Amino acid sequence: MKFIFIRHPETMANVNRIIYGQTDSEYSPKGWADVPWVVKEMTGEKVDYIYTSPLKRASYLAGEVAKVVEWKDPAQAGLREEPRMMEMHFGIFEGKTNQEARELYGEGYEAFWYDFNHFKVPGGETFDQVKERVEEFLKELLVEETAQRDPADLSKPEDPRTKEERIRANSKVVVIVAHSLAIRAALSFLLNIPLDDIWKVEAKPAGIVEIDYTFNYGKLDSCRYQKHRD
Repeated sequence: MKFIFIRHPETMANVNRIIYGQTDSEYSPKGWADVPWVVKEMTGEKVDYIYTSPLKRASYLAGEVAKVVEWKDPAQAGLREEPRMMEMHFGIFEGKTNQEARELYGEGYEAFWYDFNHFKVPGGETFDQVKERVEEFLKELLVEETAQRDPADLSKPEDPRTKEERIRANSKVVVIVAHSLAIRAALSFLLNIPLDDIWKVEAKPAGIVEIDYTFNYGKLDSCRYQKHRD
């Protein structure tokens, strides 16, 4: 299966350093400028499905991408909302600046950043929990693709390299438009990278990350984004 992850463009909450998780925010001017770039990059891409976080900052871009891709099966055309690909919920920090969060939660604010994967802000979730829901969703997609393959075809005597090329060529292509932590959680699972190390993989706003996942092995195919002159 080929996964194409697209992070939503920069928002005003990003610009103003607001912790906003599952709270929506409008695109910044730079964010709006990135939309046509993503659309151009995705034009003509052959896809099976497009899944999107229901948050507007992701679903708007997903809608624009859906207009320009080439659907392998026109009957499957259209967006599929997937709540499990929403951003991490930051609980009582939602909508707060870092300074406001620090004043609200005192030492707990520092504990949150020092143990990001496991520390739970009141009313929120941990990065570990984000990975659990994202991984559950991805496993469902992978099981579905495996189930649709012909067992007789897979068991035929064949050069392993030829079989791998054939399976890759016939694999489904799934586009997922989501958020920084949800995408990083997905990459942690697909590339078998611990959450502590997943920050080494770039996931910039409006960035496009492609993963080839074949025979239970994930490979980073590309990671691209528009370079701005600031």
